[in-house]
Amino acid sequence: MILLKLTFLVTALIICTTLIVLMMKMRSAQTPLKKHITPMFALGLCSVIFYSIFLFCDSYWYAMIFDTLFFCSLDWLVYSVLTFSFAYTNRNPQHPYRFVLLVMSAVDSLFLLLNLKTLHSFDLDLLYFSKNLIPYWGAVFTPVHYLHLGFCYIMVFSSFALIAMAMIKAPLFYKKKYISVLVAYIIIIVINVFCYSLNTPVDFSVFMYTFLAIFIYYYSTYRFPHQLVNCLLANVNERISEGIVFFDADGKFAYANASGRFLMGDTAKRATFSAATAERYARTWQKFHPEPSSKGEDSFTINGTNLHFQVEFQKVFSDGEEIGSFFKFVNKTDEIKQLKRQRYISTHDEMTGLLNRTGFFEAVSERQQSDLSEYLMLVSNIRDFKIINEIFGEETGDKILMMEADFLRQAEGIDALCGRIDDDKFAMFLKKEYFSMKKTIDEFQKIQQITENSAFKIHFTLGIYESRFAFESPRLMCDKALLATEKNSDDYQHIFAEYDSEMLEQLLVEKDIVSDFETALSKGQFCIFLQPQISIDDMNFSCEALARWRHPERGILQPKEFIEILEKTGLIHKLDAYIWEEAAKKIREWNDKGIRNWSISVNVSPKDFYYIDIFKTLVEIVQKYNISPSLLNIEFTETAFVENFEKSRKLTKNLQQFGFKVEIDDFGSGYSSLNMLKDIDADVLKIDRVFLKETEHHDRGMTILSSIVSMAKSLNMEVLAEGVETDSQILMLKELGCEAFQGFLFAEPMEVSEFERAFVFRKPKNLFL
Repeated sequence: MILLKLTFLVTALIICTTLIVLMMKMRSAQTPLKKHITPMFALGLCSVIFYSIFLFCDSYWYAMIFDTLFFCSLDWLVYSVLTFSFAYTNRNPQHPYRFVLLVMSAVDSLFLLLNLKTLHSFDLDLLYFSKNLIPYWGAVFTPVHYLHLGFCYIMVFSSFALIAMAMIKAPLFYKKKYISVLVAYIIIIVINVFCYSLNTPVDFSVFMYTFLAIFIYYYSTYRFPHQLVNCLLANVNERISEGIVFFDADGKFAYANASGRFLMGDTAKRATFSAATAERYARTWQKFHPEPSSKGEDSFTINGTNLHFQVEFQKVFSDGEEIGSFFKFVNKTDEIKQLKRQRYISTHDEMTGLLNRTGFFEAVSERQQSDLSEYLMLVSNIRDFKIINEIFGEETGDKILMMEADFLRQAEGIDALCGRIDDDKFAMFLKKEYFSMKKTIDEFQKIQQITENSAFKIHFTLGIYESRFAFESPRLMCDKALLATEKNSDDYQHIFAEYDSEMLEQLLVEKDIVSDFETALSKGQFCIFLQPQISIDDMNFSCEALARWRHPERGILQPKEFIEILEKTGLIHKLDAYIWEEAAKKIREWNDKGIRNWSISVNVSPKDFYYIDIFKTLVEIVQKYNISPSLLNIEFTETAFVENFEKSRKLTKNLQQFGFKVEIDDFGSGYSSLNMLKDIDADVLKIDRVFLKETEHHDRGMTILSSIVSMAKSLNMEVLAEGVETDSQILMLKELGCEAFQGFLFAEPMEVSEFERAFVFRKPKNLFL
């Protein structure tokens, strides 16, 4: 008996110490079950202490008190197990059933305490153990006590039922959460019933509910959460697209998820995972990346497809010692393909597939870094490409561009770089030794055959610049080659033009023109010179306004020195609007002096269509100076009508309806002139000076000129001949029926004041008498 008591006491001390340690540990625990587990520990500790004191009591009354307290603590311990079961199964903590059991537990405890007075539940008898007659206290239960016992078992079975129902409803994996607790409940119940029925001197079943509390703490706080995390991590690892491969401290394979096993498969089949392949890959990686943490990129060919991965390697340490390492493989194939696609789009021309301007310059820069051979920069230009689109349609224009692109693409086979740097401009950067002038001419002649059945012939110009300095700017080389193309812009016999230093000087002059333009305009450095337009009866008083630039350093600049530059740079519309207003201002001045029969013709550049509303601007000018629009004649070049046909046709109609007189300038210098006349209803036809030049085809030219004059008259158009310089030309034109003239024979363009003295303020005189 003494040995039993000592065994119990030692066990009780161990359990009490364990419970106290666990209760202290629970204070820092983060589990939501903390508030339910802690009461179980406290009540389990009380039940063990109360029973231990009872076991060693000699006094009847002390034994009765601590045995009663033991039964009460056991009562509440079973209730705390029930509250834990509610929380563990995620049941409503405010369930009425739980509240009823709480009240009943309180009532039961009260009746147990009253038993000290009434002995209605149990009493203690002094019994003797074995033949040694060692005394111990034995409980004598009344029938009422079994009500207490039944109530306790009701709570135990309620806990059991809650856990069992949750287990039945839970998914397969989560059944583990409940089944272990359920088995523990069953074991405790069986041992408790068995010990209770034996009525032994020392009841070791006292420890069972305490063991249950400890098991619940361990399983709900550590065991199952760790199982859950491990299972979730395993499932996540198996399902994520990133490949994960782990190795131990010795570099031996430890674990790989599905993607990792696929990557580390046998290099021949990629179907069966190979630990040896994984270990070999890890050794190779660490050979080139010995640091603990490293990143890089790698490619794997799987089923014939090349896949790109971002690779991350990391060693794992614990307490300063290496315990393993892992690789993470992130598939970047789609991103790299997308980046390559975006890069391709940003550096290549969509229609031809050649490099675009940006891509070409970048490629040339890279080539210069790796190859110091002698290179040529070639830039091709198609003269009047916009007219080609107007005459033959955009489909033919695109076909021409594609044929040129195909020719250049062949040159890529000789290590040349080719690109489309503008709408109709292509560039090629190739070694000087590979350039063949004959082959290039032959290819361009093939392209010219597209329009061989028409009067229009495609004219190519090819500018050549030889790179003379290492790492010279590709953009500058291209500009120089492009500058060379302008050298042959009016030469239909020659395709090639090489860049020379004079072109650069001309370019610098052009830049000076552009940089000085705005200042010159604001300071009134531009002025108009007037050239008379003489009618055969001298009754038509008109002149043409021509721009001049009174440059403070270079003197008076002729139009040829700045007009083309301003057109090229998109500034011409500002000068044209300025000249229009100067002409209107002069007409107003003449009107104020009583001179109301002189009109002034002003020019409209083809580029004006792209920058300003021509009709609105002209209307605002005549309204501003309150002049008749019939005194401000509007000249359009034939090129302006061809390049902007539909806009020109509508604009001509609107101008005429408002009262302006519309003139077609330089007629016969362009293409499809006759075809244009059927759609453009102009008032005056100005015949280009080209018909008056002496050539071997002079007679044929006169025949054509006669037809033009006759046709214009039949269309009710006045005819004015430009560039008249000799008396013989006047006689010939008069015979053909031409009625108005302009040229050096009568007067050169002159200052306004000089023009006024010679023509405006003089008494009219017939110059043909």
